[in-house]
Amino acid sequence: MTPLAITWTLHSHGWAFIKVSDDQGEAEVIASYVTDGPEQFLYAIARLVLGDEDTRAAFEGEPQVYQWFFHRDGSDVDIRLVRLDHDLSPSSSATVLWSARHTVTALARSAVRAFDRIAHEVGQEAYETQWGQPFPRPELEALRTAMRDHSRMDLAEAQRVAVVFFASRMEDAHLWDMRAPSEPAATQLAEGSVLVFEFRPPQGHAWQSSWPPLRVSVDPHTGRPDMLR
Repeated sequence: MTPLAITWTLHSHGWAFIKVSDDQGEAEVIASYVTDGPEQFLYAIARLVLGDEDTRAAFEGEPQVYQWFFHRDGSDVDIRLVRLDHDLSPSSSATVLWSARHTVTALARSAVRAFDRIAHEVGQEAYETQWGQPFPRPELEALRTAMRDHSRMDLAEAQRVAVVFFASRMEDAHLWDMRAPSEPAATQLAEGSVLVFEFRPPQGHAWQSSWPPLRVSVDPHTGRPDMLR
């Protein structure tokens, strides 16, 4: 499966090419420096990471306008990139250039990588000279901070992962009693720590007293479950 990829490539003075691609297809649009397109784009994605359900951004193509629509659904986001012939054109006349569904994390990482690459390969001063506006460092760092502070799944989501994983391993999983860690334990985890959910044997079984509890760990940063021995 081809991962989501976003590239921002400076062209002539005040113009850039933006390409988005995945295993479903790709689209390339242009953007002019006359509006704050890069800032809008990064800010819209940061708001998604922080929990907003619907955000948008726009690139000015002079005269075309390229609009990004983002709708968050849990940990996923539906993305649409559309073209309008003019900024006064009705939304009903928009042409969909590309659409896809990815995780919020994949979208955020792709956006950060795109602008990190520009900063590394071109440099912020050269970017400002060629683009005509300062490099969007505040918006990029705001997105990076949002990713760091909100990338960890909450206790309820981790518990759902643990239950599904346990059920895939035990035929009578619905009979087992689960004990989850407390909310403070979930929110105060150090980087790299895992949440551990304990499943106790079914009540009333003859072997209950001799059968040890089973434990499932869930990495809150990656969502990966594992059965502990």
